[in-house]
Amino acid sequence: MFCPNCRQRVILENFKINTYHAVRLFATCGDVTVTKKGHVSAPVKVGSITINGTVRGSVRARDKIEIGKTGKLTGDITARRLVIKDGGTLVGRCRVEPDGNGEQAS
Repeated sequence: MFCPNCRQRVILENFKINTYHAVRLFATCGDVTVTKKGHVSAPVKVGSITINGTVRGSVRARDKIEIGKTGKLTGDITARRLVIKDGGTLVGRCRVEPDGNGEQAS
């Protein structure tokens, strides 16, 4: 799908990352799950993300960022909601905006 205003491609799919994934920017309007063996090395812009593996890079989510008990996130984050389960690791600055200002992720 392409944006009718700027003609850039808009990705709507959900992703499950099971291996190493390095790109300049990882962006989708869908949800992303990084499994225990998954590793993302890039800035991330998503609808929501669940991290059970490793993410290195800033993360912007329109809705929720969830870091599981085996999850490790290194980078600054912006989201409406943040969940860090016991054992999960976040190294970076955190901006949680429940009023919806985190929706710049799209």
